[in-house]
Amino acid sequence: LETGSTCGSQASTAPASAEASYDGAGDSPGSAASASGFWATVINITKAFVGAASFALPKAFSDGGLVGASVGIVVLAFFSHFALSRLARCSHLVPGGSRPTYPAVGQAALGAVGRFLAWFGMLAMTLGVCGSYVVFMVTRLELVTGVGQDWGLCVVCVLVTLLSWLRSYRLLAYTSFFGILALVFALAVQCVDVSRQDFAPLAELEPFVRVDSYGKFLGNAGFLYLISTAILPLEQSMQEEVRPHFGKAMAFAMVPVTILNIVFAAFAYWGYGDCLHAPTQCVQGLVVDNLPPGTLTNVVNALLSVDLLFTCIVFLLPMSQLLEKELLDEARFGEWSVEIRRNVLRTLMVVGIAWVAKGVPVFDLLTGLSGGFGNNILGLILPPVFYVVLRWRHKASPAHTASHALELAACGVCFLFGLGFIALTLTTFVAQVSGR
Repeated sequence: LETGSTCGSQASTAPASAEASYDGAGDSPGSAASASGFWATVINITKAFVGAASFALPKAFSDGGLVGASVGIVVLAFFSHFALSRLARCSHLVPGGSRPTYPAVGQAALGAVGRFLAWFGMLAMTLGVCGSYVVFMVTRLELVTGVGQDWGLCVVCVLVTLLSWLRSYRLLAYTSFFGILALVFALAVQCVDVSRQDFAPLAELEPFVRVDSYGKFLGNAGFLYLISTAILPLEQSMQEEVRPHFGKAMAFAMVPVTILNIVFAAFAYWGYGDCLHAPTQCVQGLVVDNLPPGTLTNVVNALLSVDLLFTCIVFLLPMSQLLEKELLDEARFGEWSVEIRRNVLRTLMVVGIAWVAKGVPVFDLLTGLSGGFGNNILGLILPPVFYVVLRWRHKASPAHTASHALELAACGVCFLFGLGFIALTLTTFVAQVSGR
């Protein structure tokens, strides 16, 4: 279903391209030796969508209503595909024919302002996503071992800090396969448990659209498509002859993942019960908390925690490497004093993640905020703006054709949708925090 990437998402897709970009090792993205074909790209994008956020989605269905949530995910998938496809096209519109990063695209489109917005969105998303994973690990550690959350946060952050000092994805390559196995096992256990529940009549799930809590649903649903930072590396790693078909590859990956997420979330929500009518016995914010206590549940929590530990690192590495290239002299990488500074910078990133996890120690609340804020900036708001500006400067098509006007209008709608999405998410978040 979905993960971090961008969440167990970007976790499994970024290595091939980002390592070449940042570490100077191996073939460059898109070279003949390392380039991906169409179906390999479909698989990579699918892996980018698959992950732990799916375990927060059943509770999101309770927030949005059965019909409202199902329709909302489809609409969000449509806008995400449109915006992310335009972001991929920006790679061909940046002057110089290079393979630009997200900040470089922002710089080419809006100058220093665009670069700042891209950096701000990437930093906010990294802190939010990794903070969500840290919260997950801390709460699982408490359930399995009984360790308090403060001590658990210290233990997790020490592990994340030490692993963040790694310089290459190669040392983490095996974790992608392990993560997929852990997720499949957890989902299988969860589905078997749901099937044993007493399903209430559908009428007890009314209202099917819930306006008051819809913002919380949207945030968690947005977390499913939080792969914006993986889009450019994925598109740039394709073979040149199939790069124009990246949007089609993304659609082939997005459609089945969206359907599976809707089915799983609706199934679990219906089986465990609606929180509006039975708040003491209903689907939990993290659906694995609905599993009965026991050894099997502890195994599920342990496997998912180990998976997310490495997912967090793989998600953190690209941001750390970009910051290092921005703030330090890349030509001096390898010198002892510079390597110490790189480790200090990465440690400060972990401190920021710990601060976020401590401030919002609820998994589904933090994933909702990350999905509604970071995903909107990088995945819905900035891509259509950057694309319109770059295409106009590139003069890629006649200015007054009907198709160009329609695409321009669609970009405007996507931009407004993102703004409304982020406003609703932040309003809902503030209301929830105030009510706690």
